[in-house]
Amino acid sequence: MQQQFIPSSEEDFDSREQSLIKGRFDQSFECWELLQTDFLLSSTFAARTYIFLRLSPLLQVKNLSTSFEVEGHWQQVVRGVSFSVQAGQTLGIIGESGCGKSVTSLSLMRLIPHPWGRIDEGEVFLAGKELMGLSAEAFRQIRGRDLAMIFQDPMTSLNPVMTIGQQLEEVLVRRPKPGRSFIERALDLLREVGIPDPTARLKAYPHELSGGMKQRVMIAMALAAEPKVLIADEPTTALDVTIQAQILALLKDLQKRHQMALVLITHDLGVVAQVCDEVAVMYGGRLVERARAAQFFTEPKHPYSFGLIRSILSLTEPGRSRLFTIAGTVPQLGQFGAGCVFAGRCDCAQAECLKEHPSLVEGPDQRALACYHPVEESR
Repeated sequence: MQQQFIPSSEEDFDSREQSLIKGRFDQSFECWELLQTDFLLSSTFAARTYIFLRLSPLLQVKNLSTSFEVEGHWQQVVRGVSFSVQAGQTLGIIGESGCGKSVTSLSLMRLIPHPWGRIDEGEVFLAGKELMGLSAEAFRQIRGRDLAMIFQDPMTSLNPVMTIGQQLEEVLVRRPKPGRSFIERALDLLREVGIPDPTARLKAYPHELSGGMKQRVMIAMALAAEPKVLIADEPTTALDVTIQAQILALLKDLQKRHQMALVLITHDLGVVAQVCDEVAVMYGGRLVERARAAQFFTEPKHPYSFGLIRSILSLTEPGRSRLFTIAGTVPQLGQFGAGCVFAGRCDCAQAECLKEHPSLVEGPDQRALACYHPVEESR
């Protein structure tokens, strides 16, 4: 079973530490200062190994592909998706409905329904441990405990015939703490996510709570086992703007306190701009661009990313009276062809774009792009 790189000698650091410095952390003076004091100048091999692992990806996904059976034929809905997230970092996965965002998250949790769906290939590393090769029973010990998820719709994700306290207890038994009862820990969780009168809420049923309260309960359940990685699938869907802002602020605060890696799945670019450190763009089941959030919003390179940004109403361009639209519609499953998945709607498409889908290539600025003809800055 493949494992994440772990230094075994002082020499192993020479090339790896330099790539970390010049890659992930050159954009942050604070991180550079931390590296100088705690990593480069560390006198012991053990300390350098510890810091190196802290700076390595906590969650790493490589070439993940998932298919569903549709009318007797297997159709791949997630194709070769790769990304990584570090402790304390937030990755936003965006794209329009049907692009494969939620299926990607369900694949990471190994919740693809059988026999209608299957994970075709891919590797998922959590703190250096490969997860896809584990047995169902072994992965069950990780799901919810080290890798947790907030599902898209709190209205249907909570069991309507069980109280909030009973549903929290089901999660808390995964990570027992000596000397503390489940009720005490459940009350602490409800307080932590900002639910008033937590004692009464433990005895309440889901239908007795508002949409915002249900979402807070879902977050509490996801945090109950103190996971290393939290996947939030559209956590603010169907919530009003005020509650949405509260939920986002809560997620960021809890992430900071617990040093979790957060994977945020959304189609709301405003949410991405507010909370994400890095952005991954999906279209047609593929990852087409990955960049730091500031890069993505100021210099989108993939034509699809460019279209998404241009479709936002701008307060700095008063002369633009009409919103930008992306021509055409998303093809049905099985109709993408052999070339780039966006070629049929792309203004930049040329002959080579129709022949073979471009590989996701990472550049020197840590931006990854799958495009033969990226958008020029002058556009």
